[in-house]
Amino acid sequence: DYKAGDEAKQAALYFNQGRYTQARIIFSRLQERVSGGSKPLYKALSDLADGYDLWDGFQHQKALEKLKGAKKALELSAVWGGPPGIKSILLAVGENLSFLEKVMMAQRHPDRTIFLDLLANAQRRAQLDHRYEDAMTRLYRALEVLAQIQLEKSHGIKPQDVRPEQLPESVREDHRRCSTSELDGKIKLALYSAYHLLKILGDPLGQTFFSLWPQIKLVLDVQHHSILAHGFESIKPERYKEMFDLTIKLSGARPEPLPRFPQMEMWSLSSAK
Repeated sequence: DYKAGDEAKQAALYFNQGRYTQARIIFSRLQERVSGGSKPLYKALSDLADGYDLWDGFQHQKALEKLKGAKKALELSAVWGGPPGIKSILLAVGENLSFLEKVMMAQRHPDRTIFLDLLANAQRRAQLDHRYEDAMTRLYRALEVLAQIQLEKSHGIKPQDVRPEQLPESVREDHRRCSTSELDGKIKLALYSAYHLLKILGDPLGQTFFSLWPQIKLVLDVQHHSILAHGFESIKPERYKEMFDLTIKLSGARPEPLPRFPQMEMWSLSSAK
């Protein structure tokens, strides 16, 4: 019916805007109302929206399971024709699943995939939601993760559990005094300390960070005074863009390889009634 088609279009619009919870609710409602081959299709689309919502919330394992199930169901729908546009969705989901599996592996053996996932999440918060405070918080964490990964992979130093003998003698006592956690007595390196150690160790990433430090500091000061940090000011879009560009420049990454979630063709879903 026309109402189902209109609701499917609205759900697709929500999905494309990154409003996955709203999309899931509508797809679930449609699943209950329709009959025949459309019922499993809408169930799959509901699971798809749920999977991306979980991913946006960093619940990677649950997202992986949900998206794998949705992909299988959508593949079955495609065998029987399915709505136009389903193949492009399947292609994007397949690429996303490959990336998500790398994220899961990186949580056990840290690599830059986690950094790229944070970068992409920040980009979605800015571009889809216009939530620049949230985006900046993710970029800050991405900067921190980049240093942590470099310390662990290239120097065998775990930034949240640094052994004193791993530190150069020139900074050992400073870190004992300033970086030791009161909770567990471990030496833990925050963002600046991690990059400073990389610089002392002669690591190119640390050297690049401090060559960019005057610019990074200005943007971090803005983030520090934002309402989600320690102040009461809102973050402007251009400050987010500066931080994003600096993070890209520091890492040597390019925006193109960042995971991109699929877009639904609203006109095609109206045919799945």
